[in-house]
Amino acid sequence: MVFTREKTLDAAELATYQRELGSARPPELKILAANGQYQVFEGPPVEHFKSVTSMSPLHYHKVLRLQEARRLMLSAITDASTASQRVGYLSASQFSREYSRFFGSAPTRDIAALRSDSRLSA
Repeated sequence: MVFTREKTLDAAELATYQRELGSARPPELKILAANGQYQVFEGPPVEHFKSVTSMSPLHYHKVLRLQEARRLMLSAITDASTASQRVGYLSASQFSREYSRFFGSAPTRDIAALRSDSRLSA
């Protein structure tokens, strides 16, 4: 396989990267270690994925998890902590940070606003 992209990560960044990928780690990723630095190579299938979805597989996976957590909180009246665990986050604070970045407000505020909007339009 010809590798087209390379990133250098330290041990903490690599741990975060692997944790966020979870079970969805694409087989095209290859990680090599040297002197405490880790090289992450993304092959051509990753580039194709990016051309189709306009985002990396890691970002796509993160978006799917956040959207599923939002759906769980809206439909099942699940709290943010439970929803974050159900979609694979190990840390509720990490989930809250990523949710806020993606949706523009904290999970509890966002869900409350969505519920009140749906009641007004119903």
